[in-house]
Amino acid sequence: MPNVGTRPILCSNRVNDDAPCDVKGVFWWCNSCRKGVEEMKPKSGRMSARGVNLRKEKQVSMSDVRVRPTRDEMFMEMARLVAQRSTCLRKQVGAMIVKDSRTVSIGYNGPPAGQQHCTEETCLGSGCDRSIHAEMNVIAFAAKHGVAIEGATMYCTMSPCVNCAKVIINSGISRLVYGEEYRSSAGLLLLDEALLVEKINL
Repeated sequence: MPNVGTRPILCSNRVNDDAPCDVKGVFWWCNSCRKGVEEMKPKSGRMSARGVNLRKEKQVSMSDVRVRPTRDEMFMEMARLVAQRSTCLRKQVGAMIVKDSRTVSIGYNGPPAGQQHCTEETCLGSGCDRSIHAEMNVIAFAAKHGVAIEGATMYCTMSPCVNCAKVIINSGISRLVYGEEYRSSAGLLLLDEALLVEKINL
């Protein structure tokens, strides 16, 4: 959806923006391509556009315009949803690997496949090493199914630990996007030397 501004935003039909105007920020629809065209209301109340008729739909305020998320925001939201599958009692972490703008693998932290879920009885406390981190799980899933991830982007709701960072580098991942920061920054420091690392506020 176009933003309301002083200059009109043209659709692919190249609507004429030279018409005299007296009202700004009126939203019009192109009847041909159905793309939104921000145009200013002409004094005559009519507008021609190289044979394309325009009809006034309604006046739209900025609060009514839907904000389209970026791909990074979209995939990070998906990783947050994946994290909800985790049964870890301390922290739920989700990870996704994306290549050519398509998801190729997902993973979350938890015990190995087929093992009992995390419970108060099975949790080993703050130093629990029973669970596999989401980053390792998402890479292992891709390897299990023969999915190439070299040059891909990993989205993770939390920055990796140093051990996960080593595996990420050796897997060929070229970019990491994360949300929260892990308690230790060693993993990020290692990744910064090998690939592109970006943070998105959750």
